[in-house]
Amino acid sequence: MRVKEVLGIAIMAAWIALGVWAMNQFGFQDHMHDWVWSIGAAISLFIIIVVGVAIFFAIAKETPWIWFNKSDSDS
Repeated sequence: MRVKEVLGIAIMAAWIALGVWAMNQFGFQDHMHDWVWSIGAAISLFIIIVVGVAIFFAIAKETPWIWFNKSDSDS
Protein backbone atom coordinates (compact mmCIF):
# COMPACT_ATOMS: atom_id res chain seq x y z
CA MET A 1 0.00 0.00 0.00
CA ARG A 2 1.05 3.52 -0.66
CA VAL A 3 1.48 6.29 1.92
CA LYS A 4 -1.62 8.17 0.76
CA GLU A 5 -3.75 5.05 1.14
CA VAL A 6 -2.49 4.36 4.67
CA LEU A 7 -3.03 7.99 5.68
CA GLY A 8 -6.52 7.94 4.16
CA ILE A 9 -7.43 4.73 5.99
CA ALA A 10 -6.12 6.12 9.29
CA ILE A 11 -8.05 9.37 9.00
CA MET A 12 -11.17 7.54 7.81
CA ALA A 13 -10.97 5.16 10.78
CA ALA A 14 -10.52 8.10 13.17
CA TRP A 15 -13.58 9.85 11.65
CA ILE A 16 -15.74 6.73 11.99
CA ALA A 17 -14.56 6.12 15.55
CA LEU A 18 -15.32 9.75 16.42
CA GLY A 19 -18.79 9.43 14.88
CA VAL A 20 -19.60 6.24 16.80
CA TRP A 21 -18.29 7.84 20.00
CA ALA A 22 -20.53 10.86 19.39
CA MET A 23 -23.52 8.59 18.84
CA ASN A 24 -22.79 6.87 22.16
CA GLN A 25 -22.46 10.23 23.91
CA PHE A 26 -25.76 11.33 22.40
CA GLY A 27 -27.47 8.23 23.84
CA PHE A 28 -28.51 6.14 20.85
CA GLN A 29 -27.82 2.91 22.75
CA ASP A 30 -30.33 3.86 25.46
CA HIS A 31 -33.23 4.05 22.99
CA MET A 32 -32.67 1.00 20.78
CA HIS A 33 -36.30 -0.18 21.07
CA ASP A 34 -37.74 3.12 19.85
CA TRP A 35 -38.17 2.99 16.07
CA VAL A 36 -37.56 6.74 15.61
CA TRP A 37 -34.20 6.51 17.39
CA SER A 38 -33.35 3.37 15.39
CA ILE A 39 -34.01 5.12 12.08
CA GLY A 40 -31.99 8.11 13.30
CA ALA A 41 -29.11 5.81 14.24
CA ALA A 42 -29.24 4.09 10.84
CA ILE A 43 -29.19 7.42 9.00
CA SER A 44 -26.37 8.67 11.23
CA LEU A 45 -24.27 5.57 10.61
CA PHE A 46 -24.89 5.81 6.87
CA ILE A 47 -23.77 9.44 6.81
CA ILE A 48 -20.72 8.71 8.98
CA ILE A 49 -19.59 5.86 6.72
CA VAL A 50 -20.25 7.71 3.44
CA VAL A 51 -18.32 10.75 4.68
CA GLY A 52 -15.52 8.41 5.81
CA VAL A 53 -15.26 6.91 2.33
CA ALA A 54 -15.32 10.40 0.80
CA ILE A 55 -12.49 11.40 3.14
CA PHE A 56 -10.48 8.36 2.04
CA PHE A 57 -10.89 9.15 -1.66
CA ALA A 58 -10.16 12.85 -1.09
CA ILE A 59 -6.84 11.94 0.53
CA ALA A 60 -5.86 8.92 -1.58
CA LYS A 61 -6.93 10.54 -4.88
CA GLU A 62 -6.24 8.09 -7.72
CA THR A 63 -3.75 5.80 -5.95
CA PRO A 64 -6.25 3.04 -5.03
CA TRP A 65 -7.09 2.62 -8.73
CA ILE A 66 -3.48 2.24 -9.93
CA TRP A 67 -2.72 -1.42 -10.55
CA PHE A 68 0.49 -2.95 -9.29
CA ASN A 69 3.16 -3.28 -11.93
CA LYS A 70 6.04 -5.72 -12.07
CA SER A 71 8.38 -3.54 -9.98
CA ASP A 72 5.80 -3.36 -7.16
CA SER A 73 5.36 -7.12 -7.02
CA ASP A 74 9.14 -7.77 -6.86
CA SER A 75 9.54 -6.04 -3.49
